[in-house]
Amino acid sequence: MEDFYLDEILYFTSDEFQNRIRKDNKTVHVKFEELNEKYNSDEFNPVDGALVRLADHYSALLEADASIRYGITSKQLEDGRMNLLKAYPFGTKINGMDAFMLFDAFNSDKTGQRLLNF
Repeated sequence: MEDFYLDEILYFTSDEFQNRIRKDNKTVHVKFEELNEKYNSDEFNPVDGALVRLADHYSALLEADASIRYGITSKQLEDGRMNLLKAYPFGTKINGMDAFMLFDAFNSDKTGQRLLNF
């Protein structure tokens, strides 16, 4: 890989779950509101890191839930699903997204019984 890609690769792979921008050749962590209101243009290379984390957790939940429902399970897989559900209780919003609603759709077992009651 060419050396001139190093800074860009490091920017997108370091602190991947933090909302951040590039300003004056430095990485700056910013709040969601700033990310969308002040820095939402290509010149700042804005990254919605909190949303990346939400997507990462959501994909892990989908994988765990599908495996469990198809009978491929383990204590670790079931614990992982429960921990992900617990991480997004009622009212949880991540950068404007209703995370609870996304996760609560998977808050039941094969019989339809709720796993957690928030």
